[in-house]
Amino acid sequence: MGAESPEDETVSDGRSGAGSAQRLKEKEVEAMIETSGEPDAPAIVYFIFYLLGMGTLLPWNFFITADSYWNYKFRNATLDANSNATDTTTDLQYNFFAYLSVASMLPNTIFLTLNAVLADKINQQLKLLVALGVVIVFFIVTTILVPVNSDQWQSTFFAITMVMVVILNVGAAVFQGGLFGLSAQFPSKYLSAVLSGQALGAVFACVCRIVSIAVSGDDEVAAAVNSALVYFTLADITLAVSMGAYLWMTRMAFYKYYTVLHGPKRAANELVDLGQRSSAAVKAPSVSVWRVFLKVKWFALAVCLVFLVTLSMFPAITAKIEPMRASTKENPSVWARDYFVPVCCFLLFNLTDYIGRICGGYTVWPKKHQWYIVLALVVLRVVFVPLFMYCNIDHKHLTTVFDHDAYYIVIMIVFGLSNGYLATLCMIYGPGSVEPEEQNTASSMMAAFLGLGLCLGALLSNVTIKII
Repeated sequence: MGAESPEDETVSDGRSGAGSAQRLKEKEVEAMIETSGEPDAPAIVYFIFYLLGMGTLLPWNFFITADSYWNYKFRNATLDANSNATDTTTDLQYNFFAYLSVASMLPNTIFLTLNAVLADKINQQLKLLVALGVVIVFFIVTTILVPVNSDQWQSTFFAITMVMVVILNVGAAVFQGGLFGLSAQFPSKYLSAVLSGQALGAVFACVCRIVSIAVSGDDEVAAAVNSALVYFTLADITLAVSMGAYLWMTRMAFYKYYTVLHGPKRAANELVDLGQRSSAAVKAPSVSVWRVFLKVKWFALAVCLVFLVTLSMFPAITAKIEPMRASTKENPSVWARDYFVPVCCFLLFNLTDYIGRICGGYTVWPKKHQWYIVLALVVLRVVFVPLFMYCNIDHKHLTTVFDHDAYYIVIMIVFGLSNGYLATLCMIYGPGSVEPEEQNTASSMMAAFLGLGLCLGALLSNVTIKII
């Protein structure tokens, strides 16, 4: 065996934490490729990235969609359990989604930001597995608490729920940031799969919710508990399957080629092409977070504004919009009571958001260099704030202007399509604006700004809910 070549030294020294075990792993992958060439891309890998994308926002999607369960848990428990009175809405019921948004998005933003700064300093596979493991454990705890009678300690149950939401979103943020960084090492279609998977995960949550309501029976009290139990159990199974799929994918030659060998060698080869190699070992160039930020700043700002507008309305305001004909408030129809919000608010938004993300992955306009058009389109979405606030809500300060359900449905369709389309453009164009060795950091940075938009939107929702 000859001495290690300078290129091998570049690969070994260019990544933090590289040691003899890592170099041995690289040698094994090199030997594999020399024998069989570059591995083919298994179709299943694309779908695994889709599944992992679904898992990144699954805690948020399942929590916000279970509106009838939270309304049951935080109802006025001094009334008869089967009472249909509607003028006794508690503070916890009225403000729950606003509290949930803050408890979700604040830790999400903090840890997405930390992930962007420390992206190359923590073992990627360990980070993904630990983060997903945390999410699975605490979602199981959430499921266990569903049938527990909390009527006599609602405030304590609310506090426990908020703590679990914080922990779940810390795990989800670390997992999401790590997954964006991982997918950036692969061809661009895999990043698009993650983004589309996020939207599909929201659609999946809505469908699971509707199915769980349909199979839970006619008794309103039993339905609230039974449907939530079915609902959260489906989330537990999905998360467990996601972890198993990821572990399976890490054993594939295709995965090892891009994560162990291809990315580092690509950066090293670029040094060779630029004539920067000396006879001594050459280290891969260090990545400057500030330099990366300057390259992606407009797309980072745009994706932040997209989700700021979205979270200021959804779900804190949109979930309060009522159907035009809901029978009577004392005796609402099944559609008005059980299905209107899950279908016209959550399912419609998430389905159109998913379609928008698919369209964004095949976009022909605007182009990457037309960042100013992307930013202008994002700013125009501010119009959705007054549009939703003047829909058919039980207003305290404002009045209803758009009273027909058709207005609300059309507004929601455009709202969802624009969210998915513009968010996908930003998340693809951002990492595409930097050098290959900077793409991991750029992807994590874009995820951090996405999280910042979610956090600011969640905080703003606490203001908009007071205005209506």
